[in-house]
Amino acid sequence: MVGTRPVLEADDLVKHFVVRVNGVKRTVRAVDGVSLRLDRGRCLGLVGESGCGKTTTGRLIVGLDEPTSGRIVLDGQPLHRLNGRVSRAVRRRIQMVFQDPHASLDPRMTAAQSVAEPLRVSGVPRREIASRVSELLRRVGLDDDIGRRRPGALSGGQRQRVGIARALALRPSVLVADEPTSALDVSVRAQVVNLLRDLQRELSLTMLFISHDLSTVRYLCDEVAVMYLGRIVEYGPTDEVFDHPRHPYTRALLDAVPVPDPAVERARASVVLEGDVPDPSAPPSGCAFRTRCPRVVEECAVERPRLRSVGTGWLAACHRADNARS
Repeated sequence: MVGTRPVLEADDLVKHFVVRVNGVKRTVRAVDGVSLRLDRGRCLGLVGESGCGKTTTGRLIVGLDEPTSGRIVLDGQPLHRLNGRVSRAVRRRIQMVFQDPHASLDPRMTAAQSVAEPLRVSGVPRREIASRVSELLRRVGLDDDIGRRRPGALSGGQRQRVGIARALALRPSVLVADEPTSALDVSVRAQVVNLLRDLQRELSLTMLFISHDLSTVRYLCDEVAVMYLGRIVEYGPTDEVFDHPRHPYTRALLDAVPVPDPAVERARASVVLEGDVPDPSAPPSGCAFRTRCPRVVEECAVERPRLRSVGTGWLAACHRADNARS
């Protein structure tokens, strides 16, 4: 959220899916006007409950899905061509680390072959591929012996490291990590998070880190964007947002994280969400969060709050954001 031109900028992204419910067509607003910017060498966290649209946002940025409307600009150039497709030259500059490392790897290929595949497809000379693959595996903490194994012979952490090496193979400008630790055992999550942090610093990677793990986001990310029902409701520097959230949904997410000290946990005043997330094909009028918000007022049902400045590089979409200091 600084003045220099971002590496990647998403402007008013919209992704709607048409579904049939009891024979009636309905439009699901998976992503409904999301704007993000990724600054060079920095990490932006994208958080929210399951179904909020964060993974779909990541897929739009990578080019796996085409937006219904809105645009994505990479280093000043539109991501999508006039025909809606993403060129191979642009696609190689944005890579993704997927949530499930087992499903994202071809079981018939060795780890080295999986890492080599994007290099081969991109026309890297064969004589260079072997050395590049070996270097990439070492960079993510794997040796050549691991490279000769297939995914079924690897642990979950090793498979995810292979996925990270593959994503880095083409030296991308932007790395999108979609819940890269959620499918891993707790014992190896910290190792993968530390690896991503080290790689981001060593390679000056620009990264979008999608997660529901707020502790990891605080550890890894410079800025954070909070999504609810397809929209950004708060966006700003990670420490400021986590220490003094200005949107009640952000506060509720943070209050859901347990405190290790039982006495502190019992004494703190927490925001507890009631009810279910509204149907994305029929969102409430006004503020979509009002049906669960403990601070709702009449205005919330009439007018949808827009993101507005509540601090330096800090935005919140709440009519009462100015009174939400904590």
